[in-house]
Amino acid sequence: MVDKGLSEGIFNYELTDENGNHLMIIDIAWPQGVQPELSEPVALILNESESNQKIVNQNGYTYFTNPDEFKTYIETHYITA
Repeated sequence: MVDKGLSEGIFNYELTDENGNHLMIIDIAWPQGVQPELSEPVALILNESESNQKIVNQNGYTYFTNPDEFKTYIETHYITA
């Protein structure tokens, strides 16, 4: 990601609500987007329940549960040939 000029993300990111209460740990998160301040928050979450996926989504993240799908998303939206 960094080699392509994109943020490397934050491993084990603590997602909190507006009051700072713990909601869950995201495996890898880009809270400011893969292009900081220019793209939407993105998360890669592995082996999470549907309720946790919903929490991530409700907090404004585009999320992926499969690393290959995430890679395809990045290649399609952010990396030009």
